[in-house]
Amino acid sequence: MASDLITIADAAYPFDYTRLPASVRAVLGYVGESGCTPHVWSTQEVQAVRSHGLAWGPIVVPPQRALTTADGTRAADVMAAALPQYGYPQAGPVFLDIERASYDASPGGAADAASAWRNTMIGKGWATAVVYWPKAGPH
Repeated sequence: MASDLITIADAAYPFDYTRLPASVRAVLGYVGESGCTPHVWSTQEVQAVRSHGLAWGPIVVPPQRALTTADGTRAADVMAAALPQYGYPQAGPVFLDIERASYDASPGGAADAASAWRNTMIGKGWATAVVYWPKAGPH
């Protein structure tokens, strides 16, 4: 299995992409539900990233509280429903961002949510489902 390591920017809001270091090749922006993230990216904002020659990738954030398996499944359902409007390919990576407060509120619940999200996304055809969270090591 081969993989590439690229430098990315995780952005809550669109910004001036000309200010990025030359090594940055992708920008991640949030999709999903208002209330879980400060800003849900519009299709126009995603197109602006692409017009600068950068790749764009989606992030979803579950509620910022103690999490459950149901939260992970819901985040996957919300993300999968949102991605077609962005023209995002199923071969592209998708990301779940579990915030520190959610992890600290219940590490076990965060792990359950992460597993449910990843398994649901894979089941929906998004094979590269990546979780990032405060826990050390990969999920």
